[in-house]
Amino acid sequence: MSLPPTPSAPFGGTSPETGEETRVLPMQLILPDLLSLAAEAESAADRYETEAREAVRKRIAPEGKVDAKLLEREQFAAHGFAWIATYVSAI
Repeated sequence: MSLPPTPSAPFGGTSPETGEETRVLPMQLILPDLLSLAAEAESAADRYETEAREAVRKRIAPEGKVDAKLLEREQFAAHGFAWIATYVSAI
């Protein structure tokens, strides 16, 4: 039995077990509030970046100016913040 092609079922083939025509429905993910969810995610990412910046600033610039020795000691945290800031900027 052959099924007519439809826009909702563009993929198909022949079943190796039965030899019958098969159709595979593509997975659909519908989020009616996708834009508001994306805006919330962006806002959360911005808040996360702000908190991370402040945490690193406290470690490497407790007097307001970056201390080279503290930056050297806390370079893992500084690089981690740079990674966070890059990803948030991409969002």
